[in-house]
Amino acid sequence: MSGTSTPTPDAEAEPSALPHHPVLDALDFAVVVTDLRGVITFWNPHATTLYGWSEAEALGAWARELLVPELARAQDDAIAARLRAGESWRGEFFVRCKDGELLLIHSTNSPLRDARGVPCGVIGVANPVAGADDMDRAPSGASRRYRALVEHLPAVTYVQSLGVPGMTHFISP
Repeated sequence: MSGTSTPTPDAEAEPSALPHHPVLDALDFAVVVTDLRGVITFWNPHATTLYGWSEAEALGAWARELLVPELARAQDDAIAARLRAGESWRGEFFVRCKDGELLLIHSTNSPLRDARGVPCGVIGVANPVAGADDMDRAPSGASRRYRALVEHLPAVTYVQSLGVPGMTHFISP
């Protein structure tokens, strides 16, 4: 997800450093690859299912502009710094889907290196945090009843994601 470059209109996606393989399309995880500038060079079908953008819409787009909401920009900067240092990052992260909704995902991002060992991109593998997809995108059953109860309480109620300062997951009216 990370990439701190400012987009330019003439930027073109470089070929993916990750060879396309049917296994990547078969994974039940969103797999997104960016070049070192943060431009998306690979987008598997589950990424379309999870985030809403088609492969054609995502390829060549800046991952930060497409997926990272304003409230997650500082976390994205910290993740990008780790990746530039050659370290992987794993944790929870909010993304913005095509429909504008925020989704809490569990993501693992790792630097990609070419055959000479030189950094050439980043691969991110993600899925919704257990329960986050049900609660935020398609409430059903108990989560729908809980949300209805919370929305009608006279006091303000919120759920804050632990370990992500300043990121509120849900606030009642």
